[in-house]
Amino acid sequence: MKVLAVQGSPKKKGNTALLLEHYLRGVEENHRNVEINRVFLQEKNIAPCTGCYTCIEKNSSCVIEDDMQELYGKIVEADLLIFATPVYWWSISAQLKTFVDRFCPLSVEEFQRQKVCSADDLWYGTTKYRPRDGGKYVQRDLGSL
Repeated sequence: MKVLAVQGSPKKKGNTALLLEHYLRGVEENHRNVEINRVFLQEKNIAPCTGCYTCIEKNSSCVIEDDMQELYGKIVEADLLIFATPVYWWSISAQLKTFVDRFCPLSVEEFQRQKVCSADDLWYGTTKYRPRDGGKYVQRDLGSL
């Protein structure tokens, strides 16, 4: 199983990193043949989506040349995507939001045939809100995935 763990906090060794590492340790202990690829978004040069829709209209890759290009392949190869983020202003971090906004090229038909996800596949943990409230905000911010 290939896991892509995306840390959206600007702090490399903060609480988000600590919780993510504990979660990943559990994944390693409970699954055989796990390959975990960690991405610290703060160290990546990822520009915001410009909304040009070239990727969708031409069914092609994103025209922006930055570190996101290397991450597209890792996203497609992953059997499990894990997003770890602090809560800033009742939402995900700017780093994670910029990353997720660049998923437009992944909405093309080939990716959708490879990756099928339902609401049952979404698991989230929150330390900021009551459990029922946290899910509402996670679904709002990541719902289109």
